[in-house]
Amino acid sequence: AGSRDADAFYVAGGLRQIVDVGVGASAQVVAGEFKLTYDGWATGCIDWDTADGVVNSVREQLLTIPALAEIGITSVVKLARGNGNRFVVTFDSDASHYPASLGVEYGDRTCVDFAGGADAVAKITPTNVTVFRYIVGEGERSADLDYTHSYALTLDTDKEDGSPDDTIKRYASHVVTDANLHLPDPTEEGSLSFTSHVIVDTAAPKIVNVWSEPEMGVVTYRDVLEVYVQFSKRVVVVGSPKLLMDTGFIDYNATYMDGSGSDTLSFLWTVPRCAYCREDYNYTRDWIFDKAKPVQYQDKWALKIDAGDGESIKEKATVPYTDADLLLPRPEGNASLSNNLTHDPFLAPKILEVGSTTPDGEYGPGEDIMVVLAG
Repeated sequence: AGSRDADAFYVAGGLRQIVDVGVGASAQVVAGEFKLTYDGWATGCIDWDTADGVVNSVREQLLTIPALAEIGITSVVKLARGNGNRFVVTFDSDASHYPASLGVEYGDRTCVDFAGGADAVAKITPTNVTVFRYIVGEGERSADLDYTHSYALTLDTDKEDGSPDDTIKRYASHVVTDANLHLPDPTEEGSLSFTSHVIVDTAAPKIVNVWSEPEMGVVTYRDVLEVYVQFSKRVVVVGSPKLLMDTGFIDYNATYMDGSGSDTLSFLWTVPRCAYCREDYNYTRDWIFDKAKPVQYQDKWALKIDAGDGESIKEKATVPYTDADLLLPRPEGNASLSNNLTHDPFLAPKILEVGSTTPDGEYGPGEDIMVVLAG
């Protein structure tokens, strides 16, 4: 996993058998019944469209076979494949008790033929799968995840607690033959990085840009400003983070609106009455303002969450874990709010030009002359 290696652990009950029924049929199989066989035993009739949870489901019928009942079945999942169904059977046991094969019977005197034609055949696709779980740890990274070398699959054959040694053996009536644990060479055909492309990146999301709508111009009391905070990765928001705006003596926050699940969060700020009031303002007389200033957040730490109340901003993941770095770009720096957006408390409409839409000429009593004021 990049700069340091990490172990993947065997998941008990992760052994699976894939049973394809009617997948290769020339016509779509839509109904019917079938049997599954194992080691000379056969199930009762299984309804075509059931996998788990009822008496005639795949799981319940397989458990009527003594050998499989001894192993135990965690679940059976039904998936549509080709013209039929694929049943994924997950067993409870370890590798040494894994059933070598399951077979399919159909169209006998107790189970009717599949609907869809006489050639709606069934087939078995045996698999031998052992599942390991790798939990990504802090600081781990990989551009294309793979195991370290071809001998990375190891067994503990000298346990200090006296429990039985780990084994992986070929299934048979008498389990004696050790499995060959040699893995395909990393990056070569059959290896993890060859068959899958998994990127491990535990670096925390960082803020890379902040901008507003509008980006340029002048704002004043009651104007509405949308502020966008962009991260280097997608993030998930819990709660209502706040963006503290630089408004002088009295603090005002921009309110979080949306963006959870993406790389950009949006905040809404309505310019308050006392933005940039001086400290010596008085509610009983006229407001006292400093001169017009650029619109900006307060400082690099202006994006705030209440962690004590359960608020968080984390990297988007199956299970969000990594906290985002909430440090903002330096105010008035290249990636901060635009220096072209200014708050002006004295902003008021101003007449710039006076004109007329009435044609030039001489007019007498009772005639209209239209005068236009432009600001």
